[in-house]
Amino acid sequence: HDALPICNGNYTGSLLFGINAQVSDSAATEAMRIDRNDDVNIGPYSTLPTSPLQVTTGTTGEQQLLTLMHNTGAVGDGSRITFNDATGNAGIRSAEIASVRTATSNASDLIFRTNSGSTGSSINDVMTLLSNGNVGIATSTIGSRLVIQGSDTTSANSALNVTDSSGNSKLFVRDDGNIGIGTTTPILGPLTMASGAYVSAGGVWTNASDRNLK
Repeated sequence: HDALPICNGNYTGSLLFGINAQVSDSAATEAMRIDRNDDVNIGPYSTLPTSPLQVTTGTTGEQQLLTLMHNTGAVGDGSRITFNDATGNAGIRSAEIASVRTATSNASDLIFRTNSGSTGSSINDVMTLLSNGNVGIATSTIGSRLVIQGSDTTSANSALNVTDSSGNSKLFVRDDGNIGIGTTTPILGPLTMASGAYVSAGGVWTNASDRNLK
């Protein structure tokens, strides 16, 4: 037989499906299991599934366990994973991860989207990884390795905040272009530093120099 259904496995209520690759009848290899909680395991079985769908492999090394394929392959086509919110908003897209083909040479971008409102139409691109490795956050115009677009052009918001492991800001960039080093309030000018500036040799900046002049 090419496929053998097997019932009453090691766990009460499990339904097992096996595949026999031999020409003659022999013991089937388990290919899929539906357990008593309606969870499904596809592939070699070792433990009960811990989610509605579990895909496993017995092969060592990095393995391809899931493939999403768009059959046409034209520019602009792609595949996506959609996360829906069914609690009072059935069918509303909460978030998505999409792969979109951008050229006939198989180049594709990876796009992350989130829903900023309460309707499916408000789902927006929040991060884009181009096929050349460039990354854009809140923008699809990506001419550098990393481009971050702020939410406005004022001092009320920031586009970048690099912190240490304790959460202390080390590099802070406001949407108006002001930069703070060691401070989140760069109000003294385009560049505000929490402490003095230093050079190792041959320079003119010292700890005693006025940071307002930098």
